[in-house]
Amino acid sequence: MIDLNKKSETFVKKSSRNNSKLYLVNNLNDLLSSKLFSEKQLKNFKTNYKFNSDKPIINLFDFDQKNLITIAYLNSNKNFRESTIDQAAKICDLLEDRVWDLNILSQYNENDVYEFLLGWGLSFYKFNVLKK
Repeated sequence: MIDLNKKSETFVKKSSRNNSKLYLVNNLNDLLSSKLFSEKQLKNFKTNYKFNSDKPIINLFDFDQKNLITIAYLNSNKNFRESTIDQAAKICDLLEDRVWDLNILSQYNENDVYEFLLGWGLSFYKFNVLKK
C-alpha cells in the first residue's frame, strides 16, 4: 500500500508543467509548522484567513512557480452529510479545474485518506437523491 501520509501523490503522471498543490490539514498548527511557507506568508495567513464550513479552502497564488496553492481543511468525521467523503466532495467542487498534487500535512488514519479519495472521485458524478 502507498503511505499517503509520507509523500505527495498526484492523480496523473507528473509532467514538466507545474501542477497546482493541494495541502490537506485538520488543524492550523500542522500548516504553521510545516516549513513549506515563509514567515511572511505564515504571518499573512494567520492574520487574514479563517476556515469555515462554507468555504473550507484557501487559495494562494505562487508567483514564482506560476501555479495555484490551495490549503484545504478536512476534519475527519463519520456523521451523515458531514462525513470525510462529503467534505472531500465539497472541497473538490470548490477547486479550480487543474492538475492537483495532493500533500497531506496532518496525520490522518488510513481510512480517512481513502474516504477523502473516494469523496474526491464521487464529486465528479452527478447524483439525484430525490426520485421524481
